Amino acid sequence: MAANLTPQYLEAEADYKKAQTAEERLACLKKMYSLLPKHKASEKLQADLKTKISEAKDEVERDKKHRRKTGVSYKIPKQGAGQYVILGAPNVGKSRLLTRLTRAAPEVAPYPFTTHEPHAGMMDWQDVLVQLIDTPPITADYLEGYLPGMIQSADAALLLVDLGDDDGPFAAETVIERLAKTKTNLVGDPNTSGSDQDRAAISPAHPDARWFNGSAFANPGAGQFGNSPRTIGDARWQFRRNVDLVFAKDTRFAGSHTGEVRFEILNVTNTPKFGNYPSINAVNLSSFGRVDIQAGFMRIWQLSFRYRF
Repeated sequence: MAANLTPQYLEAEADYKKAQTAEERLACLKKMYSLLPKHKASEKLQADLKTKISEAKDEVERDKKHRRKTGVSYKIPKQGAGQYVILGAPNVGKSRLLTRLTRAAPEVAPYPFTTHEPHAGMMDWQDVLVQLIDTPPITADYLEGYLPGMIQSADAALLLVDLGDDDGPFAAETVIERLAKTKTNLVGDPNTSGSDQDRAAISPAHPDARWFNGSAFANPGAGQFGNSPRTIGDARWQFRRNVDLVFAKDTRFAGSHTGEVRFEILNVTNTPKFGNYPSINAVNLSSFGRVDIQAGFMRIWQLSFRYRF
């Protein structure tokens, strides 16, 4: 059966796909749910929206707590068909490029170091949307601490070069050399033992647990290239699994009157899902290798009754 989605719902869905922050996504999801026709054909979509709204609320709260605890930090969730980080030296036109290709409106000025924080925008490419992220400039002496982690988690990085400047190619080489210094050396086994819960620090029983062995990494030193690979198997991320259960019973009364009792359990196994560790490449931090953020939601029970006539 078709859900018969209204043009207003489709417009709200398009806004959701272009949302850049957790707050914007949550607002769009609530609007989508309010505009969604409530009938049997849309029950699965209603459940999906409820789940996404719950996850978005958790993400908003988690981001607020994370900002209070760690200060300045930027984590831009991936949207669209891919996430691409725009890199470059000062005044090469990264922000201008973002304004021309997306609806984002970062500050654009003729002087260097105008961009102090990342800005994301969605670019139309053929029949999909692609996420572009403008970043602060990189020089031999200046590199934001969160930027290497953001680059590693993206699908690709775009290096912008100003060929109208005689020093443009040399500035681009400086960017590449500066980023090369942030790669670490792999000096041991990064894996840790135990279950997912044993390896996460979100439980009071394991406050100092490590998702991977931070001592297996070391800074290569100035001017030296690190030897660690971009990804290291199961030391990188948690295997995601989730089981939902739904029981529904329809009862017909006189004429066309019907009633439905619906019982839902979301995340039946009550399996915790872990958030990403801070996106910063700093092996000397005490938090390096530790997962201390929980994402998603724990088990949810829902009981509803609907009467149709």
